[in-house]
Amino acid sequence: MQIGRLSLTPALGVLYYDENFSDYYYGISESESRRSGLASYSAQDAWVPYVSLTAKYR
Repeated sequence: MQIGRLSLTPALGVLYYDENFSDYYYGISESESRRSGLASYSAQDAWVPYVSLTAKYR
């Protein structure tokens, strides 16, 4: 969508993170748990919906 010199681009979608990806970024291993004091956590796969709006001014 163009409004004068402003350009707006909407987007929406869904991302899928498999168990390996989710666990790598969000999981807490037993050794990490002992060092940090946080409870260990094993993440599972996840569907992540998103909505965005990008604005460009020229």
